[in-house]
Amino acid sequence: MAVRDISVDALVIRELPHGDHDKILTLLSAEHGRITVIAKGARSMKSHILSSTRAFAYSNFELHRKGDFVWVRDASVINSFSYLERDIETLYISQYIADVCYELSGENLPAKDILRLALNSYFALDSGKYDIKKVKAVFEFRASVEAGYLPDLSVCAQCGASS
Repeated sequence: MAVRDISVDALVIRELPHGDHDKILTLLSAEHGRITVIAKGARSMKSHILSSTRAFAYSNFELHRKGDFVWVRDASVINSFSYLERDIETLYISQYIADVCYELSGENLPAKDILRLALNSYFALDSGKYDIKKVKAVFEFRASVEAGYLPDLSVCAQCGASS
């Protein structure tokens, strides 16, 4: 990230504790791809950015580069996807989606399509209207397409007949 100060809408795909009250976050944004940032005081219960820096939160971040690090100046929640933690299976699939997004994205590489796919999958899981296994299957298929593994669906894989 060459820009010194930016505002970016991003999804929190990883969070790690750092010190007593700070977090190291990995964000996924459409324009900048994967961004690793430090959120000072984000683990404190009094922090105004606490909900914005939780795993799976889609938030607007005000970022500032100082030296070798990128710091969160401010953040506001766009969607917290609060129901993703309602049961262990939904939480597991949500973390799986975040891990796949991490692997398919890169630093300073636009990730518009994979971000859209993750957000759509989180909306589907958060609503509770769709079968979790179907959401996971659709995500995996679309993620494999984004990764460049588009299967040839114009012919049968067994007999070679055209569809």
